[in-house]
Amino acid sequence: TLALDLRLLAADRFGFRRLARREIGKYSKRRLLRLASGMVRKPLNPREWKWGPSGVRAQLYNRTAGRLEMDFLAEGDDRSFHVLNAVSPAFTCALPFAEHVAGQIEARLEKRAPPVPAATAAPV
Repeated sequence: TLALDLRLLAADRFGFRRLARREIGKYSKRRLLRLASGMVRKPLNPREWKWGPSGVRAQLYNRTAGRLEMDFLAEGDDRSFHVLNAVSPAFTCALPFAEHVAGQIEARLEKRAPPVPAATAAPV
């Protein structure tokens, strides 16, 4: 909400103003191309690109702690599991991340499973 944004700007905890300026600056095509040019070997020409609408970078705000969450959060119970604040598509499709999430789900399912009875010896 606008009220929350204004409170975050006013308080400037965790460097919110700097973060907001940096993100808002990416709405400038010239600035965005300059940033992208730093990742490739040649300067990028704005006339060579077809531009679409700008996107929104999702970022989870922890109201209790009063800060932005800078890492992903995994939470759930024995019936559901949620990965929150997964802001990087490259990270969320990485195999190590998938293994981590699968391990967390497996651990929750193991806690839920009824105990397996010990095997009894069959009469001979």
